[in-house]
Parts: sequence; C-alpha cells; structure tokens
Amino acid sequence: MTSGTNGSSDSFELKVCLTDQNDVLFIKPSGFAVSKWLRFSNHWGEPRPLDDGVRFSLSLDDFIEKIDWLRYGWVDLGIGFSVVIDPDLVNLVRRSRESQLEWGRPVTSVAEAELPDLMSIGVTRLLTSFQKRDLACLLAMKAGANFSVPGAGKTTVTLALWRILVARNDIDKLFVVAPKSAFEAWTELEPSEVLSGVVAAQVYRGGTINHDVQIVVCNYEQLESSVKIEYLRDWIGRNRVMLVLDEAHRVKGGVQSIRWLAARRLSQVASRVDLLTGTPMPQSYRDLANLFGLSWPSIPISFFSEDRLKNITPGVVFTRTTKEELGLPPVSLSLIDLPMGDLQSQIYSALRKAYAGRFRLSNTDSNFFGAKGRAVMTLLAASTNPMLLNTLSDEEYFRGLTWPPKDVAFDQSLMGVVESYSKYEMPPKYEWVVKYCNKASSEGRKVLVWSNFIGNLRALERLLKPLTPALIYGKTAIDERAAELKRFRESPRCNVLLTNPQTLGEGISLHKECHECIFVDRLYNAGLYLQALDRIHRLGLPPDQVTKVYILETARSIDQKVSFRLNKKVATMSEALNDSGLIKSSLPDYLELTPEELVGLDDMDMRDLLDHIFDED
Repeated sequence: MTSGTNGSSDSFELKVCLTDQNDVLFIKPSGFAVSKWLRFSNHWGEPRPLDDGVRFSLSLDDFIEKIDWLRYGWVDLGIGFSVVIDPDLVNLVRRSRESQLEWGRPVTSVAEAELPDLMSIGVTRLLTSFQKRDLACLLAMKAGANFSVPGAGKTTVTLALWRILVARNDIDKLFVVAPKSAFEAWTELEPSEVLSGVVAAQVYRGGTINHDVQIVVCNYEQLESSVKIEYLRDWIGRNRVMLVLDEAHRVKGGVQSIRWLAARRLSQVASRVDLLTGTPMPQSYRDLANLFGLSWPSIPISFFSEDRLKNITPGVVFTRTTKEELGLPPVSLSLIDLPMGDLQSQIYSALRKAYAGRFRLSNTDSNFFGAKGRAVMTLLAASTNPMLLNTLSDEEYFRGLTWPPKDVAFDQSLMGVVESYSKYEMPPKYEWVVKYCNKASSEGRKVLVWSNFIGNLRALERLLKPLTPALIYGKTAIDERAAELKRFRESPRCNVLLTNPQTLGEGISLHKECHECIFVDRLYNAGLYLQALDRIHRLGLPPDQVTKVYILETARSIDQKVSFRLNKKVATMSEALNDSGLIKSSLPDYLELTPEELVGLDDMDMRDLLDHIFDED
C-alpha cells in the first residue's frame, strides 16, 4: 500500500513492514535527516530502536491502536511523503478493524434443533440441555469463550464443538494447553467417553508431533521455551488447528507475562481459539481483558476497556452455565473461628510491629512490592503454625520468601520463640483438623484438606499418620500422584487427601468419592479458591447430597482480612458474570502461577492489609 505525495522535490519514502515476530518495523528513508527521524520515532511514544539507528519497531497492538498517527506524524515533519506498507500488515490492520466491529455484537446462536445429529458425526455422549445451548452459542462465535462453572462439562462441549468443525471441514487438529492435572481428561478419559472410535492423542513435551495425531496437549510451562513456541507456531499454522486454552486464567498476566505472550503468538496463527475457565476474572476486569486478547489476537488489548467488559452478557462473546443452572445441591459452608495459642499470639504481634516499620515506606520504594509478598506469606504462616517460618524458603511456590526476611529486623528473643514453638504449643488449626479427620475416618467419610503451605501438608501428614493420608503437591511425581489419587478414591483405609490448590485445584474431579473439605488457609487469589472449592461440588451429585466446606480462620489475624477481600472479589466476579450462585457457593452463610500471581494481592488488598498491620490491639 502506498500513500500519496505532495509533489515536494525532497520527498522521502517511508517503509513499514511486518517482522517474523509480528512486530511493526519502520525503516528510515535514505538521506533522511537523523534529527527528523528521531522526532518521528518519538512521535510514537516508546518505540524500540534497533542498533543500526535507521530502524525502530513497535508492537502490532501499539501500531493498530495509533495507526492514524502514521500519516499525521509524517506530514507534520513538513516534507513530501510516500509510505509503503507491507500488504500482510495491511491485512492485519483490516482484520483488526473488522474484529473490533464484530466483538460484542450479539450473535445469532444456532438453534439447538439445528445442531447436527451429534451421534452421526461421532459424539456418543448425550449432552444436557445447557451443554447443547452452550454448544449452539459457541458454533455461532468467531472465537469461543466457555466460562461455565467447573463441573459443567466444558471439556465435553469443546470436544463436541471440535468434532462438528471437523465434520464441516473447517478444522483438522485440536491443540490444548492445560495444567498437567488435566492431561488424563483430554488424552484418555473424555475422548473415549465423548467421541466414538480411537482418537489419536499426544502429550507434547518437545520434539516433533506425530503426523496422524488428532489431539495434542501440553502444559503452560512449555510456553516458556521460545524453541518450542516457534515449532508449535509453525505446526499450528500448517494444520488448521483449533487452539484451546484450558483453565485459561493461568495466562491472564498480559504483556508482562512470558506465557501470555507465547499463547498470543500461537493464537495469531490458529484457525480458531477457545478459552475455557470458570474463573475468567479472579482479580479484576484486567484479567478478562487479557484473556480476550488471546482469543481475539488481532484486537489491541486497550480496546477491552472496563466499560466494554461490564456490558457484555452471556451469548455475545462468551457462554456460561451457572451453578444455579446445574441444579446442584447446596453447599454447607462453615467458618471456623479459632483463637491463637499464647505463644502464637506473642509471635504474631511481634511480626505485625516489625512490619509496621517496614510498610511506612512509600509504595515507590524499590523493595516495597517484594516486601509485601513476604509480609503476606509470613503473616499467613504465623496465623497457622509459627514453625512454618523456619521453612518458608523450602516452599516451592513461594521461592525467595526466606525467614527471617532480610528487609525486616527481628530481635533474637523472637527468633528463639519461633525455633522452639513446637515444644510448647500445638497449633489450634492442627488440633481442629486432626479431631475432625479422626471422627470422619471412623465413620468411613473421606475428607479433602487444602493448604497453600507444603509445610502444613507435611506436618498434618505426620499427625494423621494412623489414618494413612494421601499427600499430593507440586513435586509429587506424575506416577505417584496418580497412585495417591487412586488410593484416596478406592481404599477404605485412606480417608484423607492432603494437597494444595496450586496442584489439584484444577482438572480433577473428586465429587464421587468425597463430600467434605477443609481450607486450613487461603490466599488473596479468588480463582485458586473457587477452583479448589469445585473439586467436590460438580455436576453428577445426587440431589440430596450435602457438600460440607470448612474454612479455618485464626482470630484477629490476616486470615480475616483475606476472607473479607475474597468475599469482595467473588461478589465482583459474580456481578460481571451474572451468577449469584457464585456467591452462594463460596461465601459463608453469615457473611487460571508465579509467586505474585499465586498470592493474588492487589492494591485494595494491600490497603486492607496495612490497616491490619497498623491496627492497635
């Protein structure tokens, strides 16, 4: 594409092209003054200059967002102009404008009666009425987003959708990015139960993909390898692939996240992209914007403003089956308020005073944001078992949270009390869990125990040793994990499963064997909490089944601050997704991976935490 010229004798030709990385490259015309070139590049904000001094680049998003600046920025230099734009870039800009018009426009859903005969194309599982409704909506969407609650059958609907698109000759392969815990569901269990015939599946960990494979699955960690991404990008572009991001909230981080950027590169070459998550905005509307930036990769992220996102409804750019639509029996959710032990109270009070001095610093202090993560984990650990403070550095999900924190001074008397704590006091939360699990086991009931600290899981494993509990966390090998799950599900001698939401909060169903769970502690991450909650409250429960959930809170501690903020986040998500059942199933009756993401701390959380730290007893 070439713009016109004003006929000036000193006309210069600007070249704008697309790089292999889908960035936009500007090339300085020969003989063009360096001072004017710098003025022109600065016109775009913060471009990335190349070493040769005659080129600079922008992200495709920035270029599309500011494309009108191209003509004006060039003309403002007061010279003749000619602009030559790469045809591929022109097509991307055109596609982006079309997508922006299409996004948010109500779709005309395929009537359920117009769905193809699913049995005739190899979908053997009988779909529920809400699954058929979701399938009909997704068929009408250019890019899919199934935000149905966990347990609604998103995997089933996605496999049916893929089989329909294959029958239409629109799609060939299915590529799924999912947590490791969901591999079995995508490669074995669900395809064999939903689809007829043998479906060739492969777990991708590197190397090449077999030619005859139909479903390929990999985990989100694989997205951190640039070599693998380039191979997958080439394979997806050549094979008419439907890309599915399962538990998509795991890549909600946006342009600051390596995994998000990699997922976006894959989505740019996919024939279709579908998002699957029951918690699309566990923190804020920004999470939701980043997810739509993956399923609609031609649209700049800035387009997905909070005002736009607040006005979308199911059946437009996403579909959602709610808890109420599932018709699940209610959850009995109890908040257990436990007082601190005497020594625990002394330790906790000393920690608050020490952090009060630290957090009087400005938010702009370079160490502040690291310090607040350490403060959260330190206070959470002390509110359960102060002995955890000695092993924080061993927590695989919170690397760098050492004890004592280097940025806070503690006197030696406090250190001594922490080191000898277990000699004098049993943590009240541990006493409650042991008593409850002993009673449940004696009555043949199975209990799922959640904690974000591996130290808690190991300590409870020792205390519950007579009950032979199963234990699963991140470093548990795949084979051992499967064996422990099997033991918990099938053995009458194993009635307790100890695990953390980071490991088993997604991709696993335990509702057939277990109907009781205990949260020993919770983080500020609403997504982790909701996903964990739904492991035992899912489609398939008998109507009279009572699901019991117990949340342990230490009185006058950070636990209560976390509870307050989680309630707010769940309410915001519920309002955005028009799902009151989200609140009913996750809050007490009377009230998708980096350490930063796992803690889930936002500005409002921080303000509430500071109130707690500075509060006088």
